[in-house]
Amino acid sequence: MNPIAQINDTFRKEILSNPEVNDPRGRVSVTQGVASLDFDMQMRILAQVRTYSVFDPEDDPYGEHDFGVIEIQGAPRVYWKIDYYEDASMEYGAEDKATAYRLLLILRADEY
Repeated sequence: MNPIAQINDTFRKEILSNPEVNDPRGRVSVTQGVASLDFDMQMRILAQVRTYSVFDPEDDPYGEHDFGVIEIQGAPRVYWKIDYYEDASMEYGAEDKATAYRLLLILRADEY
């Protein structure tokens, strides 16, 4: 497995297990569209993102496990993606994804 994929999988699973913790590796953010969904649906989406394992070459061409599509009955289609930054200011993109500060963004497909 790609070492960046391993880092991303661990980050995604751990940060979504306890999103209240200030994680020095990165943070999670949801868009207004996801935040507008009812609480139970938001929790179902977060659980799906945390346990996501269906990576295919179309959505994951570099094998880095940094993008996924969630489809839950009764909810709009949701995307999640990981972006890489030099530090927590998120001002500059990272050159080294292994040591990057990560932003896990969860958004509705109609917001993309």
